[in-house]
Amino acid sequence: MYKLRDYQEESVIAMNNVPIGERGLIVLPTGSGKTICMAELCRQTTSRVLIVVISKELREQTLDKIKLMCGEDISIGSVQSNLDEVDARIVIATRQSLTHKKSNRVERMLEYGDFSCVVFDEVHIAIEQCLKVIQKLDTTKLKIIGFTATPFNKQMTKIFNEITYSKDILWMIENKYLTEPRAFAVQTTTDISSVKSCGGDFIQSELEEAVNNDERNDLIIKAYKQYSYDRKYTIAFASGIEHSRDLCAEFNKQGITCAFVDSTLTKQEREDTLTGFRNGEYKVICNVGVLTTGFDFPEVECVMFCRPCRSKILYIQCLGRGLRIAEDKEDCLVLDFKDIIGKHNLMDISSVFDIDMLDGETPTDALEREKKADEKEKEEREKERIKKEEDKRRVEEIIAKEMELFNTNLDSTFRENSYYDWYKINYKMYALSESSEIHYVIVKEGTDFNTYKVSTKKENKYCEELDEFSNVIEAIKYIENENLTDARSFADKDAKWKKQPPTIKQLQYIRFKTVRNKWEAHLYFCSWVIKKLVENN
Repeated sequence: MYKLRDYQEESVIAMNNVPIGERGLIVLPTGSGKTICMAELCRQTTSRVLIVVISKELREQTLDKIKLMCGEDISIGSVQSNLDEVDARIVIATRQSLTHKKSNRVERMLEYGDFSCVVFDEVHIAIEQCLKVIQKLDTTKLKIIGFTATPFNKQMTKIFNEITYSKDILWMIENKYLTEPRAFAVQTTTDISSVKSCGGDFIQSELEEAVNNDERNDLIIKAYKQYSYDRKYTIAFASGIEHSRDLCAEFNKQGITCAFVDSTLTKQEREDTLTGFRNGEYKVICNVGVLTTGFDFPEVECVMFCRPCRSKILYIQCLGRGLRIAEDKEDCLVLDFKDIIGKHNLMDISSVFDIDMLDGETPTDALEREKKADEKEKEEREKERIKKEEDKRRVEEIIAKEMELFNTNLDSTFRENSYYDWYKINYKMYALSESSEIHYVIVKEGTDFNTYKVSTKKENKYCEELDEFSNVIEAIKYIENENLTDARSFADKDAKWKKQPPTIKQLQYIRFKTVRNKWEAHLYFCSWVIKKLVENN
């Protein structure tokens, strides 16, 4: 018996947990084994189940998988064309057999008992057909389950409000359930900018006319020879029947065995061609809308998008043909042929994975490159941060050295960093007179600078210590900005009276010291008093 993968078991649990009367949407990529999940659901369900598929191929695949999971003795029937096994416990029916105007098959199925579960495969396709089936059922008595690999059709909201369980392609690749695509973009000179669109993709007839030309077809063959000649199995998706056949003829002309399948072939012709492809009779098979769903051949190693594609749903369906894992299969080569598009937005491998993939990269390669780029950017940011911190430290060191220099060369420091007339009492003491009797003093004591307020009033001499600073510039700013409130002419460097001769009284008071003006006489007197007051403080 087939052993389910972990995510398959989880999806079955999620389906079983959907209550009767409710609806559940299961999103799993192409190649992840959706049919196995349906089959296991049937095995675990004892009541009737209806599975609705879109094609004969999918009906047959589903029938085989259910027999694999449940055994040959299970009551299972098919409904399509002349097949009318409506009485089985598990019924697999094509949508067309249930929805065409004259069909009463749903009603006849219900004569044999109600279904407890109705499963729609590829539920993103033809939503209106699904709704026609649902309208024939009493939805209060059953649950509805939908399966899709591409939940991008907005009309799906007519049936489902949310996704019940999902795993995306990238998760499947990372966990080794799907093989990695390795993509190359091939630029053509074909201009498709004037091709019109309808329903989210190109109008097929206009697209085929634009891209089916000798130059482009020859480029496709050359790209195949360059990139994928060593690949054993290749699927080419063409833009139309004529394009598919012309490509096939060109492949064969250039010595590459190729066949085509399209809607014009009989059932037997199609089966014979696909059997020949599987048996290695053809290296390439061209198709138009035939192999996008229901074709299960894990050995496919290369997918060629020979048709431009606007639809994400279609692109992923085509891509999925090559992502199944197989023995000795390392990856799936993807060739994207890129035309001149003008205003159109086209799907490509980067759009599907939302990763900027370079030529020859897999999603893992691209993610690793982005990770390294992020790490490098982070490293550069860290280097820049460290550099800024080092620059800041160097600036601080320069400032500190400047401060040290300023603190050593006090004369120039006072001269260059003050608007006022500081005078030097001695090599470590400087004073600024606010008036003839009120002075502010800065004294260097060790490596610090203490500030004082000094009064030389005859009847009220005092020295008040104010604050201490590590450099002289801060001390100067502190005095001038926070303490000097009434700066008179004593503090003015250009006061005119300072140049006038000293008075006799001044000269007598300082005992006839050699002075040239009133300011110097004032300094002699104040310096002596200030020095004594500060030293005695």
